[in-house]
Amino acid sequence: MTRTSLASGVHACRVGEAWVFLHTLQDKYFVLAGRQAVWFSQIAQDCAPPALCPQAAALENRLCERGLLARQLHPGSIIAPSIETRILAQLPAERGAPVRLRDAALFAFMFLTLCHLRDPKRRNLPRILASVRRWKAAARARRGARNVDAPSLTWTFRTLTPWFFSAHDACFFRSLLLVRFLCRYGIDPDWTFGVRVSPFRAHCWVSCDGYLLNEDLDVTAGYQPVLTV
Repeated sequence: MTRTSLASGVHACRVGEAWVFLHTLQDKYFVLAGRQAVWFSQIAQDCAPPALCPQAAALENRLCERGLLARQLHPGSIIAPSIETRILAQLPAERGAPVRLRDAALFAFMFLTLCHLRDPKRRNLPRILASVRRWKAAARARRGARNVDAPSLTWTFRTLTPWFFSAHDACFFRSLLLVRFLCRYGIDPDWTFGVRVSPFRAHCWVSCDGYLLNEDLDVTAGYQPVLTV
């Protein structure tokens, strides 16, 4: 049985031969590659060997010190990478009805409410993720997650974004605002964070009931999901 598990707020995935960690409490990514990735694979085995090699044991201690792993008081927990297994399809190309005034007003209000998060230095990732989980729970409770409306509302969102966004706005803020917009209509979308290595890059996107809403499939195919909210 494993000696350690992922610490609270930490998510991990394997990208090729490397391991990538997202520490949401620190809003940071960490990458293990080369021999370190090999040693971590030994740590992450479902059934740990009688003893880790000295290098893997030393790495395990360092990861615990950095808050990526936690010692288990009750053996049995495993280090389970967060993996998105559903197959997504591209959002249908048909545009919805003309934008309604109330939709535009709601979009503008949400943009102004959240626009301070356009600056990465001002965002608090744990608080944002907690808010997103509350929005999603409220959407499910209020309207039973009427996800059938997601495509048409996403087209409304896309129609309005040129008036509010610049080319420099990051995927993080665009996705967060889309999630907030859809949740207000009783829709329960998924917000996925993905990573790639060589070189390292992080990206995020929104999907709902198997449809990718705000990114192209050929783009997301290059990223391994590490967290889905």
